[in-house]
Amino acid sequence: MTDEYIDLVIEQTKKVSSEKYYTNMALAWLVSVCFVKFRNKTFALFEEKCLSKFVQNKSIQKCKDSFRVSKDDKLLLEKFKLK
Repeated sequence: MTDEYIDLVIEQTKKVSSEKYYTNMALAWLVSVCFVKFRNKTFALFEEKCLSKFVQNKSIQKCKDSFRVSKDDKLLLEKFKLK
């Protein structure tokens, strides 16, 4: 993940819609990696709530499980979980 591609990756992520478990898990993992490397841009993605409920919530869970995400960010991410 680089500065050159982050905007493209986020835009393409928004377009993927699948009922397949492993596709959604891959998207969640991708979003969590984006968050670690490009926090602000990924926060914007969470704020838009344009991902499926599963992908949004699983991405947040992956971020919260990461040692590379601050405690403050982990608390803040809770606001973006979809019910």
